[in-house]
Order: sequence, then structure tokens, then C-alpha cells
Amino acid sequence: MPPGILSIRNQAGVVLLTTVLLIVVASVSIYGVTAFIVERLAALSTRAAQLETVYLAQAGIQQALYEFRNHDMSGNGYFSLGQTDVDSKRSFVIGGNPADLLLVDTSQVVLGGEYSPAECRAIGRVCRDECTADRAACYATCDDERAVCRSDAYAVYQACVAQCPSGWQGWLCRLQCQTALNSAYSACDLARTDCRDQCYDDYLDCRAECDEEQQACIDGNKVTGLTIQNVTDSQTIRIDRMRVSWDNTRLLRQIVINGQLLWSGSVSSPANANLAPDFTLNASQTVYDIDYLQFSGSMASATTVNIEFIMSDGSSKIVTAYPASDAAFITVRATGKITGSEVYRTIAATYDVGTGTVSAWEETDEEISP
Repeated sequence: MPPGILSIRNQAGVVLLTTVLLIVVASVSIYGVTAFIVERLAALSTRAAQLETVYLAQAGIQQALYEFRNHDMSGNGYFSLGQTDVDSKRSFVIGGNPADLLLVDTSQVVLGGEYSPAECRAIGRVCRDECTADRAACYATCDDERAVCRSDAYAVYQACVAQCPSGWQGWLCRLQCQTALNSAYSACDLARTDCRDQCYDDYLDCRAECDEEQQACIDGNKVTGLTIQNVTDSQTIRIDRMRVSWDNTRLLRQIVINGQLLWSGSVSSPANANLAPDFTLNASQTVYDIDYLQFSGSMASATTVNIEFIMSDGSSKIVTAYPASDAAFITVRATGKITGSEVYRTIAATYDVGTGTVSAWEETDEEISP
């Protein structure tokens, strides 16, 4: 083969190889750029979805708390669980475990005792009714004394007028008599005001004595005044056990809830009391009394009593039952979702019923399902 033709063929091969290499390099570069763009767009889409779902979760929390506050204005607060569709693609789901939905009010806790809480309250009511009756009788006496005072003043006025001469001197005399009468009437009115003020002060003292009498019926071997409530209208919740701890040597003897003796024994702290049967809180916002936790003797030396409520699903809530506080917390959980996306965000908010504020706010990995 002539050398010229061979040279041309070699050059053509080099060009072809170079072209192929350039195509390969360009393809790889284009693929890399495309992959980067796709990944970037996917990341941006995921980030946007995450932002949307957290906003949806926040909307769920706000709706639940709005419902609770709105119902709380006319009765006992509650909210509904489940899914709410914002539009055809976006939704949030409100939920919570049974312990989240258990509202324990410790604001009225006292050391109870010899009489039942109902009997102690009855003693207090009778005493306070007597105070009210005494105040009414005292007010009536003040009114009667004012009437007598004004009658006496008018009699003096008539005697004064009867002694006045005729003419302009008589007119001046009668004017002086009238002035004296007005002054006497004012003194009678002032005396009645002072009398009624004393009646009210005596009434307040009487009420204070009633409170002391009501407290005197307590011998200190019971913790009373706790109430519990289910804060959703969507499901019942069940308390399986109560783990009670306190800081003296007394023994826990009984637990009575809503008039039912659910546990008895003789256990030192901490006492793991398995309720029999489980106590069920219905979904109708009933407030149940924990009538009492009875101990083996006076709890006067105890500085704290804590209770852990363990629900049938294993979730639990711990409260300080004594000393009394305004602690009344619930937890609301909400998950934001977008149809067709695997992205979701869940927020758990702790709401202080006593102050009407959110005391804690955190994101969790849990997905709330309808």
C-alpha cells in the first residue's frame, strides 16, 4: 500500500478515536451535570416538602389547642383526634398516646382523713350557710336600729317644733329643728353603715372559722382533691397502674377513684398499685375524682407525694400530687403530610391548662396515623 494512503488512514483513525473520546467525555459530563441537577432538584423538593409538612404539623397543634380552649370556655376542654385535609394533597393528623390525653389536676390536693372529702365539704357548707344566715340577721338588726334611731330623732324634731314661737322667730326656730333632724338622720345612717360593716367583718371571721373547722375534720392519712379527665372526644383511655412514691415510712393502703375501691394492700414507697379493674375514662369529658389515696397513718411528715399513671398501652405520666400546685398538663401531637411524598414532620406540644400556654415544643420521629 502506498505510504500516502497509509498516512491518510492513520490520520482518519486518530480523528475517529478523538471524536469518540470527546463524545464519551461530553456524555459523561452531561450525565454528571444532569444527575447533579436532578439530585439538587430532588433535595430542593424534599426541603420544600419538609418545610410544608412542619407548617402543617404546627397547624394541627394550633387547631387542637383552639378546640380545647373553645370548649373549655363553656365546659370541660377537649379536642378531636384524626386527619384534617387542608386541600387535595396536604393534610395533618392530630393524635397522642393515652398518657398524653390524660389531664391530671393537682390544684386542689390536700391531706385528707377521718371523714370522706364529701363529708368534710358538707361540714364546711353547713357552717358557711350558718355564717350567711347570721350575716342576714345582723343586717336586719342594723336596719331595725336605724329605724328606731330615725324615729327617735323625728320625735325630738316634733318636740322642738312644738316649742317654736310664731312669726319670723318661729320660722328660724323650725329651721334649726329641721337642721338638727337632718344631722340626726345622717348619724343614724352612718351608724347603720358601721353596723353592717361589722356584720360583714364578723361574716368573714365566721367563714375563716368554717374553713378551719373543715380542715379540722382531716386527720392527714389520705391524699384527696385530685381529679382526672380524658381531653379527647375520640377515644376512651384506660389507667392500668398507679406507681405512688412518698418520703416517709407510712404504707399505702387503698386507692379509691370515682367511688370505686380499685386497689388495697399495705406497701411502702414506691408502691406499684395494679388497679383492678383498669379505670376507664370515657370520651365525654367527664371529670373523675380520685377520692383518696389512704395511708397507714398521718402523712404530716411527708413533704411530697408523686404519682405515675401507667396506661394500658404502657405510656405513662408523672405528676406531683402533693404539695398542691396548679399543674395540669396535656400533650398534643400532630403530623403534617403531603400526598405522594414520603416526607412527614411531627410536632409534640405540652400545653399548661392552668396558664393557657404552651410550655414545651419539640419535633419527634413518630408519625401519627389517622
